[in-house]
Amino acid sequence: MKDSDKDAKPVIEELFKLCKTDPDKGTVPGEMKACVTEVIEKAGYKVDKFEVITSGGKEGVPPTLEQVRAAAKAERATIVSFGWYNKETHKRKGGHFVTLAGYDAKADNVIYVTNPLVKDYPKDAVYSKVVLRKVTGKKDGDLSDHEVWETDHLFGNDKAFAVLESLISVIPK
Repeated sequence: MKDSDKDAKPVIEELFKLCKTDPDKGTVPGEMKACVTEVIEKAGYKVDKFEVITSGGKEGVPPTLEQVRAAAKAERATIVSFGWYNKETHKRKGGHFVTLAGYDAKADNVIYVTNPLVKDYPKDAVYSKVVLRKVTGKKDGDLSDHEVWETDHLFGNDKAFAVLESLISVIPK
């Protein structure tokens, strides 16, 4: 179905229910695993592998830029989790999932995603360009003390920014 299809809204609402998505806190990887598994099984498949990719393999530690590029090169279904953070307080207020579509071979900090917030992609375009930059300076509020990557390119809100939080790789059987 197309993003502009009026039938898309009930599908997204059903996914929110299946994933137990909290409007303020979003969906954590453990909830996403159950949700993705159920959706894939409803489609008649089984999950062969489900992997949450984080730096050092530790939950709650954001992936490195190298891990993002490696996931894009692997050409497998990869969900990218971004958290919305207030620009002044650095407090997290929700989040957003997109699908990793690729990377820019000439710019290490550029990835491409399919973003459900984009209602109508132009003809023959199914992705959005996302430029990532390292969060520098003091990290307060809810930001991780580890290396963190941010972007403004997901939604254009001047009071918040998006922080890369996790990659979730799914391989169906």
